Amino acid sequence: MVATLNAKVTYLDGLKGDEFDMGNLLEWSTLQETNSKTFIVEKSINGASFSEVGSIEAAGNSSKEKAYSYLDIGATDKKAFYRLRQIDLDGTVSFSHTIIVSKALDNNFAMINISSTEVKNSLEVSYTSSVDSEMNVELLDEGGSIIYSELFTANKGVNEVALGLDAYPMGNYRVAFTMGMEREVLTIMKVEDTPVEPNMVSKKNGKTTKN
Repeated sequence: MVATLNAKVTYLDGLKGDEFDMGNLLEWSTLQETNSKTFIVEKSINGASFSEVGSIEAAGNSSKEKAYSYLDIGATDKKAFYRLRQIDLDGTVSFSHTIIVSKALDNNFAMINISSTEVKNSLEVSYTSSVDSEMNVELLDEGGSIIYSELFTANKGVNEVALGLDAYPMGNYRVAFTMGMEREVLTIMKVEDTPVEPNMVSKKNGKTTKN
């Protein structure tokens, strides 16, 4: 008889990041952990190809709040994407949402969070705006042709945009965000919609949890 482990991680605060002179500081916290093993910090410059930059040993078993942090020392990139690859003792792997850490610039808007660069049905993006304006969002195919465009109202503060991709085939795309003369482009990949595996990150009651 093969024994199986009951593994679970419940997040109190999801991954977030801030830029400092010495590097980018990443922070997250858990409310409960059962048979957790490791948090792998992954980084990408283009938003598509991620690689490991560090790891933090998980609590294993914990029923109280535990805070984690990782400093990506010397990070000088104008924009960097980060996510967590969480591994349990039973070998189960799950990924957090993806965040964007940008160096402070005199821009009217800055991307701060995306649901994932591997998209099944919908891409969800959060950004901050320093002005009340309009945000034009364009979906471009691999050749650079615009296949969808929509104008959103951008309010001063944090804004969220959801872009449905159900109607498009699997493959690589770019999403362009334009406000006035400023433009940011994200590279994403439309992937097959498969059944949700156990221990995947989800949101419930306003908190990020794992099922």
